[in-house]
Amino acid sequence: MCWKLHDVAYLKSLESIAKPTVSEATKQKVLDIQRIDAKIYEYYKRIFWDNVNKEDGIMEEVEELQRINKEMAEKCIGGKTRARNMGAYELVLSPFGKTNFTCKAMAMRVLKFGQLIQMRDQGLREDPDLANIEGDYLTLQDLYDLRYGKGS
Repeated sequence: MCWKLHDVAYLKSLESIAKPTVSEATKQKVLDIQRIDAKIYEYYKRIFWDNVNKEDGIMEEVEELQRINKEMAEKCIGGKTRARNMGAYELVLSPFGKTNFTCKAMAMRVLKFGQLIQMRDQGLREDPDLANIEGDYLTLQDLYDLRYGKGS
């Protein structure tokens, strides 16, 4: 695809605060019930890792992507999060992140980002559904500025 690692960098968002634990007995019961699915999964997992291991430098690329993600998180959010409903948290942008297009785009939920792109492509100028959203997100104007060379 000829993408650079910065093109696929991401920030974790809305990650669960409490990780559920599953007992070994429950895991075994699920495996017994879904035996065929488990075998199919293991087969393709083995093929995947065989292919990964044949690629020169792929693990170094993974490490580089992790480094870039960590760097972006430090710049964009500085470790700040806000508790949300249903035991998850969301990102709180740093002062730098609040003014940076990439940080605001990475922190925005995918559905809302898609809606903004659609609105921009339809030539709309206002985003009334997004006006009352908490947080530091992209605006429709940010996308127009990016398209016409005024973005950061």
